[in-house]
Amino acid sequence: MIVAIVTSAIMFSFIPLIQVGMVMAIQARVGAVVATIPAPSGDDGTMEAFASGANFQGAEPARLAVQTILALTFLVIAALAWRGRVPRIRLIYSVSIVLYSTLTIALALQAALSPVDISQGIDSGTEIAHTLALLQAVTTALIMLYVLWYVNRAPARAFFRGYYLPTKEDHP
Repeated sequence: MIVAIVTSAIMFSFIPLIQVGMVMAIQARVGAVVATIPAPSGDDGTMEAFASGANFQGAEPARLAVQTILALTFLVIAALAWRGRVPRIRLIYSVSIVLYSTLTIALALQAALSPVDISQGIDSGTEIAHTLALLQAVTTALIMLYVLWYVNRAPARAFFRGYYLPTKEDHP
C-alpha cells in the first residue's frame, strides 16, 4: 500500500511542487538581471538595455498558484490515505487519482498535439518537448492504473478498513 501512495504522491505532489519552485527561481533570477548595459566608449555612464528577460510560456502566476494548491491538496489526501483511518479515504483517494491523472493526461496531450508556433522559432527542442509530453501522458495513465489496481486489492481494502474480514477457519 505504501508503494502506491508514495508513487502517487511523487507524481501528483512532489514533481509539480519542484516544477513550481524551479520556475519561480528562474523567474526571480531573470527578473534580477540589471537591464542596463555599458555606454559606448565615448560615455562614462550606462544605457537602458533594449530588451531583457525571458518568455516562460504557461508559467503565469495564476497557473502556478493553481498547480501549487492542487499539489498540496493531493499531498493532504495522500497523507490521510497513508494513515488509512479516515472513513471513505479509499474512495476519496481513488477519485482524486482519477481526477488528477485525467487533468495531467489532458494537459500533456494538449502540449503534445499542439502545432508548432513559428513565431517562437524552430529548434530541435520542440520535437523533444512533444515526445516528452506523450511520454508523460502514457506514464501518468500507467501509474493511475497501477495505483487503482493496488488500492482495490484485498490487503489494501483491509488496510483502509482497519481489520481483516473473518475467514471460515476463524468461525467454523
